[in-house]
Amino acid sequence: MSDEKKLDKLKKESWYGEKPYYDLSSPQTEEVQIIPDKKISPGMFKPDKDITNKYYAHPTTIKALKKNIFLAGENWDQDVSNIQIECSGCKRKLDKDFWHFCPFCETKFNQ
Repeated sequence: MSDEKKLDKLKKESWYGEKPYYDLSSPQTEEVQIIPDKKISPGMFKPDKDITNKYYAHPTTIKALKKNIFLAGENWDQDVSNIQIECSGCKRKLDKDFWHFCPFCETKFNQ
């Protein structure tokens, strides 16, 4: 689902048809720094113990991760995404919105 379609769906969400579920009048951008570290297992992230929004990840994980991820609050995935796929290689369940290919085994997703 494209970012535009997700945004349109979020705009339509409401509390029993009365007030908007999400306040989209002032969108926020959150930047995260991800540092390559081959000691971290592929598909995994390790938060920095001292710096907020700084993580370490295997270079393959960083390559597989989509760079612009659209998020909308705590339970956004239940409301908008739900594009769970099973990797044909390692059989892990992944959210296709986050990954270009499987970060664990590097199998390409079927289109």
